[in-house]
Amino acid sequence: MSSPALTSVPTQLFINNQYVDSKSSDRLFVTNPYDGSPIPYAAHAARKEDIDAAVATAITAYKTSWVQFSPAKKQACMLKFADLVERDAERLATLESLPTGKPVSPTMQFDIAHMVEAFLEHNGLYKIVRHEPLGVCAGIASWNATFMYIGWKIAPAIAAGNSFIFKASEKSPFGALALGALYAEAGFPPGLVQILNGAASTGALLASHPQVAKISFTGSVGGGKAVQNLATKSNLKKVTLELGGKSPAIVFDDVELEKALGGVCGFLFNSGQVCVATSRVLQQFDKIMSYIEIGKKTATLLTGGGQKGNKGYFIKPTIFVNPDPESPVVKNEIFGPVMVIQTFVCEEDALRLANGTVYGLAASVYTSNLDRALRVSSQLECGGVAVNSPFLPQVTTPFGGIKASGQGRELGKYGLLEYTEPKSVHIKLDVPKL
Repeated sequence: MSSPALTSVPTQLFINNQYVDSKSSDRLFVTNPYDGSPIPYAAHAARKEDIDAAVATAITAYKTSWVQFSPAKKQACMLKFADLVERDAERLATLESLPTGKPVSPTMQFDIAHMVEAFLEHNGLYKIVRHEPLGVCAGIASWNATFMYIGWKIAPAIAAGNSFIFKASEKSPFGALALGALYAEAGFPPGLVQILNGAASTGALLASHPQVAKISFTGSVGGGKAVQNLATKSNLKKVTLELGGKSPAIVFDDVELEKALGGVCGFLFNSGQVCVATSRVLQQFDKIMSYIEIGKKTATLLTGGGQKGNKGYFIKPTIFVNPDPESPVVKNEIFGPVMVIQTFVCEEDALRLANGTVYGLAASVYTSNLDRALRVSSQLECGGVAVNSPFLPQVTTPFGGIKASGQGRELGKYGLLEYTEPKSVHIKLDVPKL
């Protein structure tokens, strides 16, 4: 396929509304997941000096230029950026596809469309009450849905009056970098939105930076704990964590099984690399395959269980049934196209199984009984529940998890307020005049 992205692949850092070389000679190399061949583009990796420069310009943007933009002018920037993203959607999706193998069409129809919706939702929102911006905010996201995470994090942050520094995953740096030029073209002031590359060490520098007021992290539980610790040790910055999930789909016997199959098959979307995928019913290829081997020993393999083809990093959709309840394929997030099917004897048993992991991100309940659906949804230990459909985040309602799946919320009113600090102003009116 001829690709519009291959003629122009951004690799530099986006700081102060322009692409610049990093102060480091370190580069991020990625491979083509289809055949394992190296991709001939290397993204610059940010070091401490780059982050300090980005923070300094972000402070200037937050305190001077952005605060002086009228609500109408801010709205115009948000709307124009959304239009520019839609204009360049195919190129952006192709850039994201290079290192991840994600099909271009679903990336355009879901990830990019969701990002655009977030900017449209948050344009012009702010200051109905005295919620004040935090200042410089930062975001770190995993590679599986870069554009969607950018919409979730950057749109509400700048709508609330903050500036933002985004670190893309070292596994998929190109798509996020391409947005930099669109931010500048949309009219956002220099320093308001900046995009950096780098590995975990770059993320650690952002999480520990004393002038970053808040950080939003999407990734693994281990990465979230590290971000939380660094944020606490530095300046007690606010932290939002959207971590792993092991989301159950409970199918009761009063609903036609065929009606539930479409939603349950969501475990195949994005090759199973979706945190809310109902996986109980390209992290590293070897890690996913190791889980499959464990599953073969602790459950019955119904289908799949191996590599697709003899090259690259694609895995056949895999389904296990009748697992050992304590098996890692039941308890752990695999982040691949693997489903585990368990049976239950009653509602209480279903809840025990569903709540029996350390995760609490999302769940689905399939039943024709609305009372049962509401009752079960209230007892599920998770941040979101869908009834008779897979759970999909919506920009108008809060999204996030409990337990090891994270803290805080993104999207909707609650996601917007995460980027503000409420201030109480007490005024005594019966003061005698001089």
